[in-house]
Amino acid sequence: MALISDQMLAAKVKTQIAVDGLKSKGDITVEAKDGTITLTGQVDSEKTIEAARRSALSIPEVMGIENLLKAQ
Repeated sequence: MALISDQMLAAKVKTQIAVDGLKSKGDITVEAKDGTITLTGQVDSEKTIEAARRSALSIPEVMGIENLLKAQ
């Protein structure tokens, strides 16, 4: 059982991505299900894909990541 709701977890990850300055690097969609975050969309580089993954993993409640981001 998740410690927080999927909606709250997705919101925390979205906030962290914004704080880390990644929002301007492309279109990143965040979804959460049972503690696993799915990142989708297009960003400017492979470096941004990795940075978004690290941002999501910095949230303690994140149990896993499915990173489907693509670099343009």
